[in-house]
Amino acid sequence: MTDPDVGAKTFEAVLHRKPTPHELAQVVQRRLEHLPEAVAESEGYKVLPGVPERLRQLSRDGHLLGIITGNGDGAAFVKLARGDLMRWFSFGAYATAGMDRAGIVSQAVARGEAFLGEDVPNAKILVIGDTPLDIGAAQAVGCTAVGVATGHFDAAALREAGADHVLETLEEELPLES
Repeated sequence: MTDPDVGAKTFEAVLHRKPTPHELAQVVQRRLEHLPEAVAESEGYKVLPGVPERLRQLSRDGHLLGIITGNGDGAAFVKLARGDLMRWFSFGAYATAGMDRAGIVSQAVARGEAFLGEDVPNAKILVIGDTPLDIGAAQAVGCTAVGVATGHFDAAALREAGADHVLETLEEELPLES
Protein backbone atom coordinates (compact mmCIF):
# COMPACT_ATOMS: atom_id res chain seq x y z
CA MET A 1 0.00 0.00 0.00
CA THR A 2 1.12 3.55 -0.64
CA ASP A 3 1.62 6.01 2.21
CA PRO A 4 -1.67 7.81 1.45
CA ASP A 5 -3.47 4.43 1.40
CA VAL A 6 -2.00 3.51 4.80
CA GLY A 7 -2.92 6.92 6.18
CA ALA A 8 -6.50 6.64 4.93
CA LYS A 9 -6.94 3.09 6.29
CA THR A 10 -5.52 4.13 9.67
CA PHE A 11 -7.81 7.17 9.81
CA GLU A 12 -10.84 5.03 8.92
CA ALA A 13 -9.94 2.37 11.51
CA VAL A 14 -9.71 4.95 14.28
CA LEU A 15 -12.47 7.41 13.35
CA HIS A 16 -14.77 5.06 11.39
CA ARG A 17 -15.06 7.39 8.41
CA LYS A 18 -13.03 8.37 5.38
CA PRO A 19 -10.71 11.34 5.81
CA THR A 20 -11.18 14.53 3.87
CA PRO A 21 -8.27 15.34 1.56
CA HIS A 22 -7.01 17.87 4.11
CA GLU A 23 -7.26 15.36 6.97
CA LEU A 24 -5.38 12.76 4.94
CA ALA A 25 -2.62 15.26 4.21
CA GLN A 26 -2.39 15.98 7.94
CA VAL A 27 -2.11 12.27 8.80
CA VAL A 28 0.68 11.78 6.26
CA GLN A 29 2.42 14.92 7.57
CA ARG A 30 2.21 13.80 11.21
CA ARG A 31 3.70 10.43 10.32
CA LEU A 32 6.53 12.16 8.51
CA GLU A 33 7.29 14.24 11.62
CA HIS A 34 8.08 11.05 13.55
CA LEU A 35 9.61 9.01 10.75
CA PRO A 36 13.26 10.14 11.02
CA GLU A 37 13.53 8.91 14.61
CA ALA A 38 11.66 5.69 13.82
CA VAL A 39 13.93 4.91 10.86
CA ALA A 40 17.10 5.85 12.78
CA GLU A 41 16.10 3.57 15.68
CA SER A 42 14.87 0.67 13.56
CA GLU A 43 16.88 -2.47 14.26
CA GLY A 44 15.34 -4.10 11.20
CA TYR A 45 16.62 -1.46 8.75
CA LYS A 46 19.00 -2.89 6.21
CA VAL A 47 20.25 -2.16 2.75
CA LEU A 48 19.77 -5.31 0.72
CA PRO A 49 22.75 -7.14 -0.78
CA GLY A 50 23.98 -5.71 -4.05
CA VAL A 51 21.93 -2.52 -3.96
CA PRO A 52 24.68 0.10 -3.39
CA GLU A 53 27.06 -1.64 -5.77
CA ARG A 54 24.41 -2.02 -8.49
CA LEU A 55 23.31 1.62 -8.21
CA ARG A 56 26.93 2.78 -8.40
CA GLN A 57 27.58 0.55 -11.42
CA LEU A 58 24.45 1.71 -13.26
CA SER A 59 25.23 5.35 -12.60
CA ARG A 60 28.83 5.04 -13.73
CA ASP A 61 27.74 3.14 -16.84
CA GLY A 62 25.65 6.18 -17.82
CA HIS A 63 22.14 5.00 -16.92
CA LEU A 64 19.67 7.58 -15.61
CA LEU A 65 18.30 6.39 -12.28
CA GLY A 66 14.95 7.38 -10.87
CA ILE A 67 13.10 6.23 -7.78
CA ILE A 68 9.49 5.10 -7.97
CA THR A 69 7.89 4.53 -4.60
CA GLY A 70 4.62 4.28 -2.77
CA ASN A 71 6.15 6.53 -0.13
CA GLY A 72 5.67 10.26 -0.19
CA ASP A 73 8.66 12.43 -1.16
CA GLY A 74 9.74 13.13 2.41
CA ALA A 75 9.31 9.56 3.63
CA ALA A 76 11.30 8.18 0.70
CA PHE A 77 14.12 10.61 1.42
CA VAL A 78 14.21 9.71 5.13
CA LYS A 79 14.23 5.98 4.45
CA LEU A 80 16.81 6.04 1.67
CA ALA A 81 19.07 8.61 3.35
CA ARG A 82 19.83 6.25 6.24
CA GLY A 83 21.32 3.79 3.74
CA ASP A 84 23.07 6.59 1.80
CA LEU A 85 21.07 5.68 -1.31
CA MET A 86 19.43 8.99 -2.33
CA ARG A 87 22.67 10.09 -4.01
CA TRP A 88 21.99 7.74 -6.93
CA PHE A 89 18.58 9.08 -7.99
CA SER A 90 18.40 12.07 -10.34
CA PHE A 91 14.61 12.21 -10.19
CA GLY A 92 11.69 10.39 -8.70
CA ALA A 93 7.97 9.87 -8.56
CA TYR A 94 6.22 9.46 -5.26
CA ALA A 95 2.79 8.51 -3.98
CA THR A 96 0.17 11.18 -3.62
CA ALA A 97 -3.44 10.71 -2.60
CA GLY A 98 -5.53 9.10 -5.31
CA MET A 99 -2.56 8.00 -7.43
CA ASP A 100 -2.20 4.31 -8.13
CA ARG A 101 1.12 2.57 -8.72
CA ALA A 102 0.80 2.75 -12.52
CA GLY A 103 0.24 6.50 -12.17
CA ILE A 104 3.45 6.78 -10.15
CA VAL A 105 5.35 4.87 -12.86
CA SER A 106 3.85 7.12 -15.58
CA GLN A 107 4.90 10.18 -13.63
CA ALA A 108 8.44 8.80 -13.26
CA VAL A 109 8.67 8.10 -16.99
CA ALA A 110 7.57 11.67 -17.77
CA ARG A 111 10.07 13.12 -15.29
CA GLY A 112 12.90 10.98 -16.63
CA GLU A 113 12.13 11.98 -20.20
CA ALA A 114 11.95 15.64 -19.18
CA PHE A 115 15.31 15.28 -17.45
CA LEU A 116 16.82 13.70 -20.56
CA GLY A 117 15.07 16.09 -22.91
CA GLU A 118 13.89 13.24 -25.13
CA ASP A 119 11.29 10.50 -25.33
CA VAL A 120 12.39 6.99 -24.43
CA PRO A 121 10.46 3.93 -25.59
CA ASN A 122 8.87 2.58 -22.42
CA ALA A 123 9.97 -0.97 -23.24
CA LYS A 124 13.58 0.27 -22.81
CA ILE A 125 12.79 1.50 -19.28
CA LEU A 126 13.43 -1.03 -16.52
CA VAL A 127 11.18 -0.84 -13.49
CA ILE A 128 12.62 -2.91 -10.68
CA GLY A 129 10.30 -4.03 -7.90
CA ASP A 130 9.77 -6.74 -5.35
CA THR A 131 5.99 -7.18 -5.39
CA PRO A 132 3.41 -8.31 -7.93
CA LEU A 133 1.89 -4.81 -7.67
CA ASP A 134 5.22 -3.32 -8.82
CA ILE A 135 5.29 -5.74 -11.76
CA GLY A 136 1.70 -4.88 -12.70
CA ALA A 137 2.39 -1.13 -12.52
CA ALA A 138 5.42 -1.43 -14.80
CA GLN A 139 3.47 -3.48 -17.32
CA ALA A 140 0.46 -1.16 -17.22
CA VAL A 141 2.74 1.59 -18.54
CA GLY A 142 4.55 -0.64 -21.02
CA CYS A 143 7.86 -0.70 -19.17
CA THR A 144 10.06 -3.77 -18.73
CA ALA A 145 9.29 -5.29 -15.33
CA VAL A 146 12.21 -6.73 -13.36
CA GLY A 147 11.23 -8.59 -10.22
CA VAL A 148 13.72 -8.96 -7.39
CA ALA A 149 12.82 -11.67 -4.87
CA THR A 150 14.21 -9.90 -1.81
CA GLY A 151 10.88 -8.96 -0.24
CA HIS A 152 7.80 -10.92 0.76
CA PHE A 153 7.42 -12.50 -2.68
CA ASP A 154 9.62 -15.24 -4.08
CA ALA A 155 10.82 -15.58 -7.67
CA ALA A 156 7.90 -17.85 -8.60
CA ALA A 157 5.33 -15.28 -7.42
CA LEU A 158 7.05 -12.53 -9.39
CA ARG A 159 7.16 -14.70 -12.52
CA GLU A 160 3.50 -15.55 -12.04
CA ALA A 161 2.75 -11.82 -11.82
CA GLY A 162 4.26 -11.51 -15.30
CA ALA A 163 7.73 -10.10 -14.62
CA ASP A 164 9.80 -9.90 -17.79
CA HIS A 165 12.90 -10.84 -15.77
CA VAL A 166 13.35 -12.13 -12.22
CA LEU A 167 16.45 -11.89 -10.04
CA GLU A 168 17.01 -13.37 -6.60
CA THR A 169 19.01 -10.28 -5.49
CA LEU A 170 20.52 -7.21 -7.08
CA GLU A 171 23.87 -8.94 -6.83
CA GLU A 172 22.82 -10.58 -10.11
CA GLU A 173 23.30 -8.75 -13.42
CA LEU A 174 20.38 -6.76 -14.76
CA PRO A 175 19.05 -7.46 -18.26
CA LEU A 176 20.52 -4.34 -19.85
CA GLU A 177 20.81 -3.66 -23.55
CA SER A 178 24.34 -3.24 -24.79
